[in-house]
Amino acid sequence: ISPRNPFVDVTKFRKARRMYVNFKRQKVSNLLAYSIDKTKQEPSSEEGDPDILDNPIDSGFGADGSYSVKADSIIDKRNNLSPAYFFRPDTTTTAKWPVVVLLHGYTGQDYTFFEPYISHLVSRGLAVLYPTYPKLPVVSSESRVDEKLTIIKAGIELLYERFGDNLDTTRVGIQGQSFGGGMVPAIGYYLLSQRGWGSNGAYLYMTAPWYCSGISSTQLASLPQHTKMITMIFDEDRINDHAIAVDIHNSIKLPSESKNYITLYSDSIDGMVMRSDHYVPYGTHYVYGQENYLDYYGVYRVGDALAAYIFNGSAEGKTVAFGDGKDGQLYMGKRIDNSPVRPARTTRNPVALHPQEDYFYPWDNLLNPRKRERSK
Repeated sequence: ISPRNPFVDVTKFRKARRMYVNFKRQKVSNLLAYSIDKTKQEPSSEEGDPDILDNPIDSGFGADGSYSVKADSIIDKRNNLSPAYFFRPDTTTTAKWPVVVLLHGYTGQDYTFFEPYISHLVSRGLAVLYPTYPKLPVVSSESRVDEKLTIIKAGIELLYERFGDNLDTTRVGIQGQSFGGGMVPAIGYYLLSQRGWGSNGAYLYMTAPWYCSGISSTQLASLPQHTKMITMIFDEDRINDHAIAVDIHNSIKLPSESKNYITLYSDSIDGMVMRSDHYVPYGTHYVYGQENYLDYYGVYRVGDALAAYIFNGSAEGKTVAFGDGKDGQLYMGKRIDNSPVRPARTTRNPVALHPQEDYFYPWDNLLNPRKRERSK
């Protein structure tokens, strides 16, 4: 154990370099395996995609609704913005739909990566705003993150300018995954506190969030008190440190009964390994995506219950989204032999259970503005 030994992680730089190299190797390996699998499937596509497990929920939260999807997109060439997409129920009615602002992960600019979930939301009578931001320039500094937040805000305003007649902005949910999850508090503050959206119902729904940027501790603590919040993590996520999610959850000063922290776990069912990793709820258009019970009973069901409670006052929705593990809240489905899939876990007082060295983006990182602010 010596600094002269290039194979020993005796400095933070070497640890970070090793994690980065291992991550890139794993990514190349996964891409290669994905390509091989897809090639094998081509001659016998009638057998179906092995990464898709059909939704077993045929009614209630988690089940698809009755609406099909109408999609529009818009690009503001004057300001060279990234595309912004609008999805709504395909009907001839002039009703205004409750709004879900869906903030994608860092590589989720192609909306088809989230298409199964977008279609599910719309099928249940919700309008989805999907503003995008570019991957480049990379987020090598807080100012680069702020640039992407500015693009997201501009995309939302562009969609509202064009499609506002279809939107009930008094009922709003802001949801995000990974990098988008880390944006949820800042976009929530912008829409709810500054723009006045969500006066008749508002929620934040974060999954596997990245570093929380663009919002101060004071602003985090001053979101409208009628806002409700779900923070969801995945036990085998090794990209974003769970301590990030814990900090966001604890720093947003809402009543205890208005917040819940949910963990999903990996399991296997009918020959499929359901990975509770960073890429839930990406669909199979994305290289690491799956569609299985983690999506349907986890992300979909909880999100449906949250929307039903916030937008329509559903008592059952409140139980599923904010219960204490009772009345089937943690149920994640069952196998053919009727044995249960590993249940979810819920808590009001979360703590990070894995060391930060397990993650590609650990809490102790210069890109984490919350670490700097808490260190003052």
